[in-house]
Amino acid sequence: MVKQYENTLRQLIIDILGDSDKSDYYISKEISDKWFAKRTNAKKQNDGFLFEKRIIFYADFEDLAQTIIQNWKEFLPVLVDKKRFEVFFNEVNQFRKTQNSGKNLIQSQENLLAGIVQDLKNA
Repeated sequence: MVKQYENTLRQLIIDILGDSDKSDYYISKEISDKWFAKRTNAKKQNDGFLFEKRIIFYADFEDLAQTIIQNWKEFLPVLVDKKRFEVFFNEVNQFRKTQNSGKNLIQSQENLLAGIVQDLKNA
């Protein structure tokens, strides 16, 4: 479910800002360089075959929020409330960290996560 949220954010960024390497995400050069390095490594690991060409798919989870916040004016018509977005994103990030540490979410956390994901998809 965390992956669904993450991929929905990626798709939202693509829909609003584009998916070209030349799309201006208003992120630092350091972050941009990191994304391009990840894509280059993925290409090398797959003997020159690149599964995913869209650069946003090489962004770290936290970079997604930063990209949206840096471009809030463009996302405002869809996400409406910046504070709400930040609260939901931080909650999903905590769930992600819990799962990455090998723990399972409890039922109420799974329900909240499902609601947050559905809310984003309905935006």
